[in-house]
Amino acid sequence: MSVMVSGLSGSVLPVALDRADDQSGLQVLPVQCDPAGVGFDGGGLSTRILRIIPNPSSTRTVIRFAAQIPGPVQASVYGPAGRLVRRLSTVIPGGGAHDLSWDGCDADGHAVAAGVYLVRASTPEGATTGRCVIVR
Repeated sequence: MSVMVSGLSGSVLPVALDRADDQSGLQVLPVQCDPAGVGFDGGGLSTRILRIIPNPSSTRTVIRFAAQIPGPVQASVYGPAGRLVRRLSTVIPGGGAHDLSWDGCDADGHAVAAGVYLVRASTPEGATTGRCVIVR
């Protein structure tokens, strides 16, 4: 089973949980991955989620980000278990600040359960990740 945890610098890191053979319970094992293009440490990427507002939210959330060049933008919302919940996309006509709106529903139009959701916004410049808390 894989989960996402918050790192020391506020970054989101994947880890794997594995059942231990002895009575100590669960062990946390780091997952090896290439951080290039993830955007959690800046990494020279100019795409940024400026704000997810309101946060926490009970209904509609706005994902506000900045991009320097025009092009397609995609925001993927992942649930507490790491599964893709909804994909939002648009084409931005120029650089600057832009908004994508998420109605708090999954791809089938059903309201999602309360919890912490990860939002990954990607543009031709790169990608970045933020957290959104849904309360019901």
